Amino acid sequence: MDHTDDRGAAGNALRLVAPQGGNYMLDAFSEASTDLRKLSREGDRAAVVAVTGTGPEFSYRDKYRTAEEAEKNAELFLSVEIDSGDADPDARVNLSYVMERLARATGGRYDNILSAMGTDGALRKLSAHLRSGYRLAYATVPDLKKRSLDLSVARVGTKVLLPRTSSREASPREP
Repeated sequence: MDHTDDRGAAGNALRLVAPQGGNYMLDAFSEASTDLRKLSREGDRAAVVAVTGTGPEFSYRDKYRTAEEAEKNAELFLSVEIDSGDADPDARVNLSYVMERLARATGGRYDNILSAMGTDGALRKLSAHLRSGYRLAYATVPDLKKRSLDLSVARVGTKVLLPRTSSREASPREP
């Protein structure tokens, strides 16, 4: 908050800060992806990469609104959550919901690791998504009753990750 002589307002702002720190991750997903959308030029692809620990969550947004806003603004979400097991269960569920939904919707990745020692391996997995050479996107007419996409990959050993659509899970597929 700005400088003020109002002790009540300052006290309210200070009560939002945990002595050991905390997260505003839900706000960050929404605000960062919105900023990326505003700053992007034609042809740019916006990717959000988040690495966070679990802890107190102070975000002003709920998990559903956060996911809806962020999903509209970036093409790829990659995230790693370091879950030491001592976070508030509600905060853990909210953060995991957003990260998993955004990863599935964009063909990205969400990893939940149990120790900071697993961070290196998790980041290597995320980097594979950032280095991938091809991404395919398509659009159809909205009134189409039945939709299907036939995808063929000629290179042996190539893995294809399909984002989830309504009832289908995203999973790597070998051709």
